[in-house]
Amino acid sequence: MNPENALSFPLTFVMKIIMKAEAGPVDGPAESPKAASDRSPGVPGDSPEAAPGALRERLEAVFSELEVPVEGWSAKPSGEGRYVSYTVSATVRDREEFELLHARIAAVNGVRYIL
Repeated sequence: MNPENALSFPLTFVMKIIMKAEAGPVDGPAESPKAASDRSPGVPGDSPEAAPGALRERLEAVFSELEVPVEGWSAKPSGEGRYVSYTVSATVRDREEFELLHARIAAVNGVRYIL
């Protein structure tokens, strides 16, 4: 490996995760009581009727489970509202954790791209 391209650990990096949007605003205002009553029961994030913020909760669960510290969450919906781009700063201890985090995030339902 070229030493100029080698990563030094622990490593703090910015991760951009693009997910398919489901229903309602992401991390936005609460839905109306009528919309909430029309939503199917079930686990948030596992159906097209996901509650606002459920997409981010899926990602947060992976970081939490792997005990990877994160900060600076931001979310931005695409122009047509089909996708949501999350940006977060994460700190990993070694290359194995870096690769595991990437694989686990990629496996989250709705994730389309990781940059």
